[in-house]
Amino acid sequence: MGRAFTILFLLVLLASCNLIRPPRHVELDGQSNFRDVGGYRTEDGGRVQWGQVYRSGALSDLSDRDLKFIRRMGFRTVLDFRTETQIERRGADRLPVGVECIRTGGAPDARTDHAKLLRTAVDPANRPMIFHARDGAYRTGTATAVLLTALGVPWKTVRKDYLLSNKYRKRDINREVRRIRELQAKERGVPVRKINARKLKESYRLHAEDIDAFRDRIVDEYGSMHAYVIEGLGLTERELNALRRSLLQ
Repeated sequence: MGRAFTILFLLVLLASCNLIRPPRHVELDGQSNFRDVGGYRTEDGGRVQWGQVYRSGALSDLSDRDLKFIRRMGFRTVLDFRTETQIERRGADRLPVGVECIRTGGAPDARTDHAKLLRTAVDPANRPMIFHARDGAYRTGTATAVLLTALGVPWKTVRKDYLLSNKYRKRDINREVRRIRELQAKERGVPVRKINARKLKESYRLHAEDIDAFRDRIVDEYGSMHAYVIEGLGLTERELNALRRSLLQ
């Protein structure tokens, strides 16, 4: 694992010089859905920088080897979207000394998370950075959609990134489905095979229509994703342009 992380670190350095494409996904011991949002092409031919912004699930269960990776990669900031109850249940993020953890408190209005993400990401002093909720799927996925569209990434690409959580969380989903099936079977007094696994799995999987519905709600209310960033999140055109200059190549 240590050697793998060293190789990944070198790949990210080479990617910053446009010499190579690093792996998007990093399977940590304590988090399966940790990945770089860099490398995506924008509508006007730009590219989101590699190695600057990562999306993830909770970092509460990181191993010592994971912590070495976080330290070696030079992460400076972690943005935690979880509620206080979620943090109490699973624990605070386990991070190396010197990494700043910013909590939004799981604000009922997602605009708080989205605005904080964009304003944190724009400052190079905060990067490399990580943002996450509990599983790195739903809340993290919509926040990623806002960030990528603000940078000019096509919606088709945004949707594909959103759905990648199904691939990387497959093991976690199977484990949770197994736990629930056993629990329901015990409660009903029936064999586990009588509990529909497929239906349970579908309830945990992300679907393209969900992220499309998220965008549709924003467009209905604000007219466009761009208007949402300006009117809904309160960023100025100057701040938005600064974000693009800071994160695009």
